[in-house]
Amino acid sequence: MGNSSVKEAAEEAKGNRSLNLSCKLTPKQYVKHTSGEFIEGCLLALPWEIYYNTVSMYENVNASFNFISEIPEELSLHVPHLKFLNLSHNQITSLPHSFSLLLHLRVLDLSYNRFKVVPEALTGLEKLHTLNLANNNITELPVTLAKLTSLEKLNISNNCLRALPGSLVECPKLHVLVTQGNELIHPPQAICDTGSEATLLFLRERHLQQTRPAAKVSIFTRVRGVQVVASVSNPESASMEYRQAQGMSRTNKLKCPLMPPACATSLTPDQLTDSLLGLSSSINFRTVVWCGHQRCNGSQHRRTYR
Repeated sequence: MGNSSVKEAAEEAKGNRSLNLSCKLTPKQYVKHTSGEFIEGCLLALPWEIYYNTVSMYENVNASFNFISEIPEELSLHVPHLKFLNLSHNQITSLPHSFSLLLHLRVLDLSYNRFKVVPEALTGLEKLHTLNLANNNITELPVTLAKLTSLEKLNISNNCLRALPGSLVECPKLHVLVTQGNELIHPPQAICDTGSEATLLFLRERHLQQTRPAAKVSIFTRVRGVQVVASVSNPESASMEYRQAQGMSRTNKLKCPLMPPACATSLTPDQLTDSLLGLSSSINFRTVVWCGHQRCNGSQHRRTYR
């Protein structure tokens, strides 16, 4: 398309705010074009008439089937009302940061280009609801795509993707996700080939598992040392001291759950415990002990343990 054709297209577009810069190709030319061969009549860059030293009112621009490799920084400043932009079938490898200033852009077609990464500028397009990145060389999708809160349709088919980020499910309106023609492992390509619903369901389930808070191992507050919170009015009572000794002290040797009265037995606590549990072979299960204390009457402290 020569300069005269561009001017004619621009004149025709003034009334309806649409500009068609697409190059018409024959079937043979299309095959050569898709293989990277330059075709006479294709644009090598966007014509400066649409963005140089003026503010255009274009809302729809079609520049597909050309040989454009770069997008000028000034585009978003001089064509700020763009809603539909078709740049498919070109040689574009990146987008300028100012591209994110196309605040009204709703439909963007970047298919059949030379992208290896998703341009960062895309994450600033808050009103974008249709994004076509098919047939590029993209190897990874950034998690920042979740910022596209208005995104409804995403086509990433025929790229070099191995995994899809779980953050895609954070796009609240996304319901069409085309992923055919990749070598996906997560989700498996077999699931992705069945359609958008199965793919998004898989991503939602995995994302929920990863973001779910871990369950607490213990519901009890961990206490260091021998700190005990008293549940009685007198924490110095014998009952409190016994619970503290039995529950907190690691060196406590009193393993028997009962504390016999003083001078009630001559057995050690371990021997007494073994005897009560029937674990002692040297002590008779029926044990009669006598107190040897000088002040005690032995008959009063006679105990029989069964």
